[in-house]
Amino acid sequence: PMYEVHVPVPGLNDMLARQIESLFVTQVPGDVWVRENANYSRDSRLNHHPSQPLHKLDSTITPAEFWIRLEHQLLLKLPHSGSILFGIRVELYPLTRLLEDAQASARLAEVFSTMSPAAAAYKGLTEARPQVIAWLRQAAGVAD
Repeated sequence: PMYEVHVPVPGLNDMLARQIESLFVTQVPGDVWVRENANYSRDSRLNHHPSQPLHKLDSTITPAEFWIRLEHQLLLKLPHSGSILFGIRVELYPLTRLLEDAQASARLAEVFSTMSPAAAAYKGLTEARPQVIAWLRQAAGVAD
C-alpha cells in the first residue's frame, strides 16, 4: 500500500493516507495521474534510489554542489492487475543557476525558512539549510 511508501514523509499519512488509498481505488484503469515533487542533493546523479549512497547536504556544502531535483511523477492504473505503475522523471538544476534570479532566490529562501524541522530533516536539509538560506537571501538582495 502507498501508506507504507509514505512512512518516512513527516505527517503525510496522518493527513492523507486514507484519501490517497481511496483515490487509487477509484482510479480508472488507463487513466494517468501526475504530481510534482522537489528534492535537493549534493550531486547531479539521476539515480537516488535508497540503495545508492548519497552525499550528505551539510554545512560544508558550496553553491556549486547544491542541486535542485524536480521530480515529475506519474501514476497509471494497469487494466488487468489493477496495480499502480509509478514512474519518475527527474530534472536537475544547479543552485548556482537559481542564484542568478533574485525573485526565484527570494521565493526559495522563503520556502526553506518556513519549512518545518521535520520536513527539513526528511529532505536532508537540516545542516545545510542556514547556509543555503543565506546564499538565497544574498542573491535576492534581502538582509538577514
